Amino acid sequence: MRAFLVLLVAQSAAARIWGAGSALPSSGGFSKSARQFTACQLKSGDVDLDQFGKATQEYCELIRKWGSCTAPSISQVYLCLAKIDKARRELERRQRESKAPTRLNTMKLLLESEAKFNIHKPGAVLADPSGAMGLLWVRRGLVYWLKVFELEVARLKAALKGKKPAPQPFREQCKIAYEQVLKPFHGWVSRRGFGVALRGMPEWSDLRKKSGLPKEDDQLMQELQEWIKSVTSLHKCMVTLQTKFGMEDLRKSI
Repeated sequence: MRAFLVLLVAQSAAARIWGAGSALPSSGGFSKSARQFTACQLKSGDVDLDQFGKATQEYCELIRKWGSCTAPSISQVYLCLAKIDKARRELERRQRESKAPTRLNTMKLLLESEAKFNIHKPGAVLADPSGAMGLLWVRRGLVYWLKVFELEVARLKAALKGKKPAPQPFREQCKIAYEQVLKPFHGWVSRRGFGVALRGMPEWSDLRKKSGLPKEDDQLMQELQEWIKSVTSLHKCMVTLQTKFGMEDLRKSI
């Protein structure tokens, strides 16, 4: 019940990125999600925060269909989106008071404003909650799934070439991705939480049925490759921006 209430509050707060009274959108497949993440990447090397919020929420609704195994991940993402939204509103208020431009609608503008008002400590020690902290952990969450999908694409590619790939259940893929992406930044509480979630991971065959993913391996592989390409590009852009402003916090969570 507590986890549900936390998620509900986080969803309500994050929904402000959409605008008051907006409902969560219907979810499509990975190709649609890829297009949405591509749309939030600006030619200037910046990230449109409104589009980023929409793309991330739609992605969460897509994987929510996979069942309770994704609930902890989704809950954390919504909490981070709420941090970004809260930071934007507070900093826009402070910008108005200092007679500076007030529309913090890109990642660069938000990080610049947090730097201007000394929100963080030197040495990439981020305040929590803050926009930079929210962006950091949403990005890491997306890269975690990117690694999972890279493993599945490699398995599908081998199978389509007539090879017999070594069995690699979805659970094992999640474990490998976690160790590569999230474990270095997780303390013992977060690691234990992931271990619990890992036990409930289904198989890819179940995931396909639950979320209406393509039944054919080649079609699924194509959709996953599109998503990987889009999120890889987004990840590089976000890392560049947070590094530029000295906001790539490498400390562990609890």
